[in-house]
Amino acid sequence: MCENLLRQFLLSPPPKSVADDIRQSLLTLTTIESPFPEFPVANPARYVKTLQKQEAGPDILRDLFNVADSFLHCHQSSQAWSLVHILRVVSHSLNFVVKPEGLASVSQLILDTLATVLPDGEDAAYLPAEEMISKHLFEFVESEFRGHVAKTASAEMIHAYQRVKRAALRYEKVLTEDLIPLIHQRSKQRQDHKQLKPWALSFDIHNKAIWLRGLVQQDLKLDNTQNLYHPVDRYGKTVKDRWTTARVEKYLGEYKLAAEQARHCVATLLSDISKQLAPHSLSIVQLATFSNVMRTFLLHTKACKPKHWSLAVDNDSTSRLDLESFFPYWMSAHGAVKNSLTLNDMAVLTGHNMAGKSTTIRSAAVVSLLAAVGFMFPAKRVGFSDIIDGWYLRTGSYDDPAAGLSTFAVEMNDIHIALRDASSHTLVLIDELGKGTETRSGHAIAASVLEYLQAKNIRGIFSTHWHELFFNPAVQLDAMQMISMAVNEEGEPSYKIVAGSCLSSAAYRTAFTLGFNNHIITRAQEIEKAYTKYVEINEQQEYSFTNVMGRVAEESPIYEVHSLTRASHLLSEITQQPLSQIKTVAANMQASIADSQHSVIYVLRTSLGFYYVGETDNIHARVEAHRKIGSKKNCVFIYTLVPLGKSTARKIESTLIKKMTLLGFPLLSADDAKHQHFGSA
Repeated sequence: MCENLLRQFLLSPPPKSVADDIRQSLLTLTTIESPFPEFPVANPARYVKTLQKQEAGPDILRDLFNVADSFLHCHQSSQAWSLVHILRVVSHSLNFVVKPEGLASVSQLILDTLATVLPDGEDAAYLPAEEMISKHLFEFVESEFRGHVAKTASAEMIHAYQRVKRAALRYEKVLTEDLIPLIHQRSKQRQDHKQLKPWALSFDIHNKAIWLRGLVQQDLKLDNTQNLYHPVDRYGKTVKDRWTTARVEKYLGEYKLAAEQARHCVATLLSDISKQLAPHSLSIVQLATFSNVMRTFLLHTKACKPKHWSLAVDNDSTSRLDLESFFPYWMSAHGAVKNSLTLNDMAVLTGHNMAGKSTTIRSAAVVSLLAAVGFMFPAKRVGFSDIIDGWYLRTGSYDDPAAGLSTFAVEMNDIHIALRDASSHTLVLIDELGKGTETRSGHAIAASVLEYLQAKNIRGIFSTHWHELFFNPAVQLDAMQMISMAVNEEGEPSYKIVAGSCLSSAAYRTAFTLGFNNHIITRAQEIEKAYTKYVEINEQQEYSFTNVMGRVAEESPIYEVHSLTRASHLLSEITQQPLSQIKTVAANMQASIADSQHSVIYVLRTSLGFYYVGETDNIHARVEAHRKIGSKKNCVFIYTLVPLGKSTARKIESTLIKKMTLLGFPLLSADDAKHQHFGSA
């Protein structure tokens, strides 16, 4: 319950006024010196359900008693407990106004109703004096009513307990008179005849009975055994290896009946209590939520206070977001490096590998979110000049094979959502955008996204290793805040944030630290020098991107960058088919069934602008298969027939993928260019 409540606040941050109430409540818990009530974990749905069905057991009633008692404890010193702030948090959680006086009245009713009903001490079952008689029989028979309510809860309950005790005494007495003497007699016989089998009392847990065992049929000829007979089990079958008497069975039945009457008396009393409390179900839900909120706050405070987390928030800060002396939430305040950072717009974060860029971004996200919600956070102080209406954190790399999305495609989809929904009040934190693709396109996309965020007046942190951003004259970074992760004189990361940019990565140092072979690192440095020289020569000659990556056919003047029209021209060029033979299947259309009898090469474009190249012998079925995948639901197709069959279609597919890759088309997968997964979706 407490985890769910905490998750609810973090996933759906409350308004500023409620966050302030949470903060004030936590501040009270960190300073109050009086003893704390239990504040049990409550299950309001279960309480209401069992009360309305008149099935509330002693555990439910004990919970209700503790919940009500905890609330009254706070209500009696409401100012010291900041009760008004806590109840506003409860009202927000329930979306219903909670009135303290009404809850106090219901709490007192619960206490008055249950004070004389709940068991107040040990309620042990009858204990026989004779050692041969198993006490477990009485424990099992009386377990259905013992300890459920107080023995003095009502006059009926007192009489019921007395009846059970009298019946237990009579049952023990008849066992002592009818069966135990036979056991003593048998023991004397065995002193002279060791071969005789001993007799003993046996407790049958399934039938809740005590019977004599060890007799054989010829033993019935002995004195005092004529009254013995085989008992009947709970299914009406004779138990042939056990013996009893009519008196034993009679008084066992009377004892079980008395226990059943006591159980019925308890059930009736609990049902009556449920009827009394059920009309107050709404207040009980509010009390239970109050208990859960308080327990969540207490657990949060106990966990965070020793870590030296803070509640100091400045809502009148001159900066849009000011993080003072913040540190990673998984580290101790004593051992962590603390940083301070002010964000009014987008900040570009650079630094060596393993210098702490990703940690800084995650820490900034956690600190700002916790502070905005009202919880304690790992920092000295957080300042806001305006609210934060959303957090977008993009970090890590992964693909989504089920949706047919590469690592880069997943990354672009995430960024698309952030750019679509972020406002000037949003905090956007992006770690290493564009690293899933090649250098030129990657840094260009990163630069464009960064400029867009800056133009929209969105604050956040944009970490990158794209040093091309600082050398490309087309990139506009002048108005952006530049921060980097500092290193010490030995080149080791200090994990401190400083102003300015870092245009080295310490990649070789990182590889060496992680155990790379020296030969591999030395060879990598040689390759880097050759590449740097090569790029410098080509830049001086103003080589185009296509000249550096490989020769590509000259583009027609009518090509549009990454458009379906351009893809159509490429398909026409490679298949040597006229443009009139390139067919288009719109998002709401199906391919021709007649074309399903031919080999086909096709290109699809998703609604997000990603491309996929494939070949098939049944274009109609392939279109349907692709559109069953969520990311391709509304995709558009272009295709043309390949008269020479599937083998030629595969070669065309590979050639087209390579060419579209070189031209920078965002492909969902380029594996088909290696002839590994022909025609796969």
